[in-house]
Amino acid sequence: MPNRSKRQILVVDDDPSVRDTIAVLLMSAGYDVVAAEDGFGALLQLRKMMPDVIVSDLNMPRMSGFEFLSVVRRRFPSILTVAMSGAYQGDELPPGVIADGFYPKGEHPGNLFRTLEHLLCTAAARGGNHHRN
Repeated sequence: MPNRSKRQILVVDDDPSVRDTIAVLLMSAGYDVVAAEDGFGALLQLRKMMPDVIVSDLNMPRMSGFEFLSVVRRRFPSILTVAMSGAYQGDELPPGVIADGFYPKGEHPGNLFRTLEHLLCTAAARGGNHHRN
């Protein structure tokens, strides 16, 4: 398994149990993890640090993940993003979502790890976290 110790992930979810579970799973896999409870909190985190990847729930109060990920794409285009939701299943991004990957909540965490590894390896092969937009 690749060394992930320098990879930082920002996890955004309004449900504390989901947020904490995802954070613990990612930390146990060797990632550095920072968490926020909504899009506004995540934007405040982005003033202090630039993660390699953001994993964000889509359905959150105050600022939805749809809105948050759209802001991230405009303001921080080098950050990779993974949308996460329990309302959508399958490998396809839900309609209207601007993200690099998708993780349906409730699926095996290995699927999230594979999505992250794929995004990080693809970005590294391109010479950094640059989007194709």
